[in-house]
Amino acid sequence: MRIALLGATGYIGRSLLYEAQSRVFTVVPYTRDKKKAEDVFKKYSIHLNSTLHTYNDLSTEKYDVIINAAGIGSQSQLAKKTQDITFVTESLDSILLNYLETNPHTRVFTMSSGVVHSLEKQTANSDDEPLIKNTYALAKEASEARHRTYKEYAIIDLRIFTFFSRFVDVNDTFLLSQIVGSLENNDEFVTNPNDIVRDIITTEDLLDTILFLTNTAPANAAHDIVSKGTVTKFELLNYFKDKWNLSYTIAGDEQESPTGQKDSYYPSSNTLKEMGYNPKFTSLEGVHKEITERLRVA
Repeated sequence: MRIALLGATGYIGRSLLYEAQSRVFTVVPYTRDKKKAEDVFKKYSIHLNSTLHTYNDLSTEKYDVIINAAGIGSQSQLAKKTQDITFVTESLDSILLNYLETNPHTRVFTMSSGVVHSLEKQTANSDDEPLIKNTYALAKEASEARHRTYKEYAIIDLRIFTFFSRFVDVNDTFLLSQIVGSLENNDEFVTNPNDIVRDIITTEDLLDTILFLTNTAPANAAHDIVSKGTVTKFELLNYFKDKWNLSYTIAGDEQESPTGQKDSYYPSSNTLKEMGYNPKFTSLEGVHKEITERLRVA
């Protein structure tokens, strides 16, 4: 099976690239900027088994599967580049749909987000600042709606609620990014007293989901990505405290996510289970596997 991976330098992209290469799949990475991509792969010690391509090269190649992990995956970038969200999403959709016109049997998997379930309407008052969470959700919702109109193509949107891998950027503002950053810098992690619930998917289960779906009948659909079990913030913190000697204190507020405050953020349905797929890891088990690998390498 020959796989094209778009957005190979992003958080999810580089994680999938490493995982797929470790399983000896032929994975061809795609990016906007080769020089920046080479710097990212060097930073995370990811060695390529295939030639790095730009998106303009896609139309000249043949693939069984295309994974679209491109987008603005960093919360810090998301906060700075709100206006780019829709452009990035639409431009990649255009590239993929053009490709499918001449390669209609290729399976396409696009990384979407659980935020589409909690879409809030933008205020009608033009004087108000647009909410980033709504802009992001609207872009994802529009992309999914666009895909559903092309029933003749096997396009599947995978809605990820929370993702974690050993390739996390500790300078980002995700909860786990901040926890890992505090751990590696030997800093005390400061949090507020409010507990939250997350469903965290890690790379192995995400790739397994894609491989499972490639072995089912071609379909045009969206699925929530579900781990084997959710985890709370304080379960995570106590795990890092007991296992990795993280020091944390309860005081003040964390920085709010650009996609909105979500106390309980996990799937309410599991269509993949109905199809026969079962994930390998609970949220905490997946985090343990990934952080163990990160700290082992460090």
